[in-house]
Amino acid sequence: MLIANPIYHVVFKRLLEDNPVAEFVVGTILGCEVLSLEPSAPERTKIDVSGLTVYRMDFAATIQAPDGGTRRVIIEMQKAKALSDVQRFREYLGGENIRSEHPIIAIYFLGFNLQSKSAAFTVDRNRRDLETGERCDDDDYWVDRLTHPAYFIQTLRTEPHTRTKLGMLLSVFAQEKFVSRESKTLKDYHGEPECPEMKALLAILQYAAADAETRREMDEEASAQRSVERMFRERDRQREEDKRQIAEHKRQIAEHKREREEAVMAINEYRRTMWRYAMRMKDDGVPSAEISQETGLTVQEIESMWPDRGG
Repeated sequence: MLIANPIYHVVFKRLLEDNPVAEFVVGTILGCEVLSLEPSAPERTKIDVSGLTVYRMDFAATIQAPDGGTRRVIIEMQKAKALSDVQRFREYLGGENIRSEHPIIAIYFLGFNLQSKSAAFTVDRNRRDLETGERCDDDDYWVDRLTHPAYFIQTLRTEPHTRTKLGMLLSVFAQEKFVSRESKTLKDYHGEPECPEMKALLAILQYAAADAETRREMDEEASAQRSVERMFRERDRQREEDKRQIAEHKRQIAEHKREREEAVMAINEYRRTMWRYAMRMKDDGVPSAEISQETGLTVQEIESMWPDRGG
């Protein structure tokens, strides 16, 4: 089965614009039933940066709570193929936390690896008393809006399997089995899931793979991404070169300082030697003028050391 790689913005966008599929994706990742899901603020679903589209889509959702009740939340679905997109995530989140009337749950689809080895993991919001260490279960309006749980999907660590519903979903995002070595836009997907939501999701990806306009947009995004990556590689290379030059300058300065210190020590040792030589000559009755010629000390220096031995 030939499918489009959903890590590309144009394909990911198509998945989330299909409401039943979006409900399936959100519910599967959160591990709860999604009762309703509506796009929120669609005019802010894209930010164009350096020729790329940093994709995010916000949903106002009603989800089933663990206690059997319901919760109204904002689902913030975001996707990045490169580490350089993360800062743009953070800048956006800072403003959304203030504007939102409901708690935010962030879901990140990442095309690069974090330090965690888990393909999918969550960072939840837990409150505890700092003195007793006990967990605080009371809800608080402002705390809920200043902090948020987050879910991370690392597509490069995803291994395709269909043992669980989450595994079936993640199998689509596994970055392997590409049709071409030169391009990662199209994948050969093996598997015939019985889940109707997965069938609908795969149907969208199959259509995207067959659509010439979608393939063109994926190719353009891939080309733009390569340009950005080259730019960042050059920037990183230049930074490393700057660091190397700074380190070399510091080494040279330290070397010059060491050489100056050694020169001062050598001069001081030379002068001490000349003083000892001068003292012996003076004790032998050698005139100060002759001692000065031999040692480089001035007559005044010699006379000041032995005022009673002028000569």
